[in-house]
Amino acid sequence: MQLIRLHMSPMHQPLDTLENLVLKVSTPLGSDHVTLQIAPNIIGYAEQRDHPGTIVKQEVVTIPTDETRSLRFDINGVRKHVVQVQHKGFSIELMQIGTERHENQDFY
Repeated sequence: MQLIRLHMSPMHQPLDTLENLVLKVSTPLGSDHVTLQIAPNIIGYAEQRDHPGTIVKQEVVTIPTDETRSLRFDINGVRKHVVQVQHKGFSIELMQIGTERHENQDFY
């Protein structure tokens, strides 16, 4: 079993990999539920893409493919999904949903 931590905040990228599987936090999300996009196709990624008047730590652009799945996890309901990507099975389980405070704002 491998644990990964995904964020939906400007300070962290919203995705991670598990072997050859890409996991991305998506909307809708809240204090008791979260949506993960499984196997999106990453078409663009840039670090420190600042614009006048804003600071952007990273920018990730993805598009769905025929293998992309959106899975909703719920703390009080469905906490586990099993998916198959490229003929390999993955069991994905939600452990917790929390917030991280940064500059007086809470981010998931």
